[in-house]
Amino acid sequence: MQKDYHVDVVGFGNRLRIEHPKVWEKVKKDWDQTLSEVPIEYNVKLTIMDYGSSN
Repeated sequence: MQKDYHVDVVGFGNRLRIEHPKVWEKVKKDWDQTLSEVPIEYNVKLTIMDYGSSN
């Protein structure tokens, strides 16, 4: 979504607006384009709490 459609479906812009309002003021006009160019790193920690079985 970020690279292909230039859409902030996760809400990074809202988080940026709240936590860094001065930066947001500089980038809000072209936010969708700016977001499409920003590298985003993520880490996932998965815990399986239960498992099932099949016959």
